[in-house]
Amino acid sequence: MEGRVRCLGVWLCVCLSVCQVRTLYVPSEMNRTIQNLVDHYLQSVPQRQMRQGGPIVDSRDLPRETPEAMVFMSGVLQMYVKLFDHMLATAPTPTPDAVAGSGAQEVDGPMVKQQLQYLRDKVQKLQRHRYKEQEDFLKNLTKLEHIKVNDPVVQKKALWELTRLFEKATSLPNKLDGQKKRRRRRRQTLQSQGHLGA
Repeated sequence: MEGRVRCLGVWLCVCLSVCQVRTLYVPSEMNRTIQNLVDHYLQSVPQRQMRQGGPIVDSRDLPRETPEAMVFMSGVLQMYVKLFDHMLATAPTPTPDAVAGSGAQEVDGPMVKQQLQYLRDKVQKLQRHRYKEQEDFLKNLTKLEHIKVNDPVVQKKALWELTRLFEKATSLPNKLDGQKKRRRRRRQTLQSQGHLGA
């Protein structure tokens, strides 16, 4: 299990380093940290394992600039925080004797933990500041997974609430479609007024 998590972590670091280097939003210090961790973790994971299974988060799964994309990205960021927590918990902690030694590899432990913590903090800060509403939504969604569907009391309450929830579920898509149509008409009106005024 630990090998799979390490492999997952390395693959995520590789994906981050390959994908994020090209953006303007990733600080250079963060890119360097990612590259250092990729180099560190690549030593412990064979290349053939890195090539198996494709990316952890496939870019084709990412919705394009929609409210759903915000929710999806919030989930991705949440997954990274959990991943970094696990990597921090399993990262080697050198003994005082190893730290006193002169070998560079023995001093890797504290530096790896520091770099993992740095990345975790950056991801969590982004999640808290830019994805707060979506994070709350995901927490509420997670609550649904833990409902005890085999409990007779829960079953009766669920039946009692179904009419109200079903009505809301059927009307919601219509309301959202109506909002999209109104926005589209407003945009078209503004565009046509802009052309007439020019």
